[in-house]
Amino acid sequence: MVNGNNTQPKFRPTHNLQRVVLSAQQQQSSTIIFSPDQYHYLIKVLRLKGGDRFMGIVDREGVWWHMEITPDLQGAMLLEELENGRELPSFTQLAIAMPKGNSMDSIISQVTELGVRVIQPLFAERSVVKTAPSPQKLQRWQKLAMEASELSRRSSIPHIKEPIPFREFVTHDTSTYKYMAVTTDNVPHLLDRFTQDYANSGSDISITVAIGCEGGWTEVEMMTAYQFQPISLGKRILSAVTAPVVALSIMNAVMESGRINRGE
Repeated sequence: MVNGNNTQPKFRPTHNLQRVVLSAQQQQSSTIIFSPDQYHYLIKVLRLKGGDRFMGIVDREGVWWHMEITPDLQGAMLLEELENGRELPSFTQLAIAMPKGNSMDSIISQVTELGVRVIQPLFAERSVVKTAPSPQKLQRWQKLAMEASELSRRSSIPHIKEPIPFREFVTHDTSTYKYMAVTTDNVPHLLDRFTQDYANSGSDISITVAIGCEGGWTEVEMMTAYQFQPISLGKRILSAVTAPVVALSIMNAVMESGRINRGE
């Protein structure tokens, strides 16, 4: 496609622009200074030049901006703030008992794409992993969340908290609605329970869904005492990697379908 002067238009459509997450510490007035990794990716890998544009989000709770690379290639100018609208309408937290191996990597990436705002790992009674992750692992988890946010074009990056004991979490969580996935019969399906709760809720609510170990929770009685509602994710037993994705997908469908008339 060419313009009237038979030259390629400088500004590309928004959906074709590269998306990059930046830090507020990099901002100097209306200019962002690239980190070495960002410079390498944008200038060396993508081969962008001065005047080329991309989309950037400044810090984890920021908004998307059109940005234009400076002539010296060392940074970019903020041009125009953009509407995003890709965040879930209600604050959603995943609390998950520490899984074994590298399962947390997959969980973080997938639930980030599904819109979770906070991921709180827990040390439960049946957790195989009982020791705190290294600072390097925590950094990797946060990097995975950042990459998944860029991929899914979100306007925020989930906060990956350090693992804490189950009791500490359950006694301090103040979410409006709290759900715990269990494998027992005769409990409501999350779709039914959350649809009813969401229809009766106002606009300013927060949600926590808790996913246990492969063997399930032993702490159900304590969770119930702190207003966690036991729910089912279906008739099959799901792995620690699959269950969070199913839970977040169900809540996404309820919140984003437009079929629920909320009691606001």
